[in-house]
Amino acid sequence: MLEWLGSPPPKPEPTGERKLYWLFDILLYPFSITGIVTMVVIVGFPLVRALLGAVLPLFGPWRHWAFLLIGAALGLYFAWYLAECVYDSAKGGTRAPDVLDANTDFGALWSRVSSLLGVYILYGLPVALYAAIANRFDAIFWALAAWAVFLFPMGLLAMVVHDSPSALNPLFVLNSIRRVCLPYIGLVACLIGMAGLLVVLPAMFRPPPPPGAVGAFSLLSLIAGTYGSFIFAHVLGRFYWRYREQLDWGL
Repeated sequence: MLEWLGSPPPKPEPTGERKLYWLFDILLYPFSITGIVTMVVIVGFPLVRALLGAVLPLFGPWRHWAFLLIGAALGLYFAWYLAECVYDSAKGGTRAPDVLDANTDFGALWSRVSSLLGVYILYGLPVALYAAIANRFDAIFWALAAWAVFLFPMGLLAMVVHDSPSALNPLFVLNSIRRVCLPYIGLVACLIGMAGLLVVLPAMFRPPPPPGAVGAFSLLSLIAGTYGSFIFAHVLGRFYWRYREQLDWGL
């Protein structure tokens, strides 16, 4: 029967061409079927947890561990899906990829996320640990911050696109940056600006909240963070698509 009907036509490869003005098109990036479903699930989970916590108070310890496991699974999937967004954008995609039917078993998710975790540990964790332990902003802190800000985006992009332990080699990352130095500095400045809009500005308007508004602010922060993560992934992947000949990672 399936042979008689024929297999569905293959999904066309993305061309990288935008249908709208580039800024609007970037802002619309998360709005595919899978992208919308993912955002609804990530944002809706804390609401469901709070609702069930109020309705089912008798399941105290069991409820806590169940929510913890579900939250960890959703976090694992979200990190994996953002990596797919980077990869698809690096191939020219302009909307979050529809991959609900992809291989998303625990092993596949953890394999991808653990490699990304290695990038974070090498490039991002040192400054976070130093800030938490030393609790001061001295020359060492700023040196580690520069290490993270300058190397982390390229290391993350290399791990997703190149899919090689070379992304954990600072010399490989620095050589890749050398090939696209000026555009990469612009990319880093853009990402810093996005982080400021999503983190610094909301924090400036937070105090003092009216009664009952703390939960609403947390929800808005979660929505902004989730949406911003999609934009970050797209901009990062799009950078490779634009400079793929100079980087030449085989995609």
